[in-house]
Order: sequence, then C-alpha cells, then structure tokens
Amino acid sequence: MKKLLLLLLLTRGAATVPGNPEVFPPEGAVLLLKDTSQVTLRWKLPRGAFTAELWSQGNKQLETRLTEAGWTVPVQKGRSYGWILRNSGGIYRQGRFGVAGEMSFAANGRDGAPGRPGPAGGPGQPGTNGGQLEAELQRDEAGMHLRIRAQGQNLHYLFVDPGVRFQIAAKGGNGGDGAAGDDFRGYRAALGHDGGAAGWGGSLKVTTYSAPWRQYLDVDLTPGRPGSGGKGGQYYVSGSQIATAPDGRDGKKGQGGRVDTRLSQRSHRPAMGFLEQGPGLADGLLGSLGSAQGFLDTVQSQ
Repeated sequence: MKKLLLLLLLTRGAATVPGNPEVFPPEGAVLLLKDTSQVTLRWKLPRGAFTAELWSQGNKQLETRLTEAGWTVPVQKGRSYGWILRNSGGIYRQGRFGVAGEMSFAANGRDGAPGRPGPAGGPGQPGTNGGQLEAELQRDEAGMHLRIRAQGQNLHYLFVDPGVRFQIAAKGGNGGDGAAGDDFRGYRAALGHDGGAAGWGGSLKVTTYSAPWRQYLDVDLTPGRPGSGGKGGQYYVSGSQIATAPDGRDGKKGQGGRVDTRLSQRSHRPAMGFLEQGPGLADGLLGSLGSAQGFLDTVQSQ
C-alpha cells in the first residue's frame, strides 16, 4: 500500500485515461518490477464461487479457490503469464500479462563492416542511424503506462514498483575501420583505406499528459563512433628505398539525436492503437505472450 501511495504522489498531476478498472494487470501489459517478485491479480467479481488458475509457458502453475477479489502470485522476470477465472458455468474471464526481463528498449543503428584486408581491401562501411521512436506516458486506474512504437512494434509497459527507471536507446551504429594498405604492391595499393562514417543518433517523440517523463525515462540518442582509417603500407620508392604510404582518413563524426516532447492536457483513449492491439503487443519483448493465448484457448474446453 505504501508503494502504491508513493507512486500516486509522484504522478498526482497526471491525467487519467479510460481503462478497465475491473482487472489488474491490464490485458497484455508488461510489468516493470524493480525488487518485487510477486503480483496481486485483482478483479471486480459478482457473488459466487470462483476458481483462479495461473499459467506460464503452457503449464498451469497455481490454482486456488478465491475467497476475495485478489490473488497474490509469485512471478519471474522475463516470463509471460495467463490467468483464468472459472465458475460453475465454465470460464468466466481470462487474461494475460508479462514481466519485463530488462528495464530497457533499444532501436540502435547497426555497426558498419570493417574494410576487407589484402589486395582487394577497401574502406570501412558506415554505421546506420538510430531508430525513430514514439513513446507515450499516461496514467489510468492501473498506474502509469508506457507505450512505445518503433520498427513496427507496439509495446505496452506498466510501472508497478516506485523508483523504476526505463531506458530508451536509439544510438547510432559505429563506422567500420578502414583496411590497412597492402605492402610492397606499389604506392596505390599501400594507401590506407578510410574509416566508415558514424551513424547518427535517432529521434524520440514523447507524448505526456502532465506526467514528468524525466522521472521515468532515461534516453540515449548518442551517435556512433567513426571508423578509424587504415594504416598505410610500405612500398619501394626506387631501388631498395622503402617509404610508408599515408594512413586512411577517419570516418565522419555523427550527430546526436533529439527528443521532442508533446504535452497534452486531453484525457482520451490512446491514439496509437495499443489497447486494440494489446494481446500481441509485447511479443517482441518477451517472445511468449503470443503463446499465452494458445494455452488459454486450449484450456477453454477443459
């Protein structure tokens, strides 16, 4: 209770959005837990006898007969879970959630390949730029939601423990190093090859609803490292006189990315499609929320 009150105080100025206060955790959400190894599932239930089941990785983990509208269950980071409520009529309600293994999301650029050595050597390849990300921080009855759109993924996280910070990175890729010049194959072959250019940092658009996003997010949009020029090789000037060819040039430096903040005072259903796509939105992070639906579908007939 103290943790919940602290979290509410940190975000007391945040607007609320429509949600489903009858169920916790929200459908498809990936929970951000700092030190906690358990979660309390909560429902608003009518009168009657209910049996609750907790599933993970296709196997039933726990089962209990509910005596109240809450059930505290152990969880592990990096895993997905499904729950089922049954009454005398069969399955009454079901849902699923995940627990984040890492408090981070990255859409970093790729490093450039180094130049090939030998007579056919060449320059280092440039690093690619960091990704273009969108993030939304918004509170509802369940808590503070973080929704991220990037590279075709729609991810939905929920801050549960106070003091949790989430890192979003879109760093530029490093440039590849240039190949060294080839020895004693003439001046041109001895020239060092240029390093690849550094990738630029990506961009992040943050939409908040009076929420202080810097209390929740650490952002890294730094550029990559430029590739080093290859060392010049040796060549004969005349007769037995030996000289060293110039080194290749280092790659071009990249530029850091930028964060654009949009502060909205409106309270509305998220426009990024996360609630509609919630059942599959965490597959990219956990790789197993999709399979959660499979075992829930399987046990419907049991």
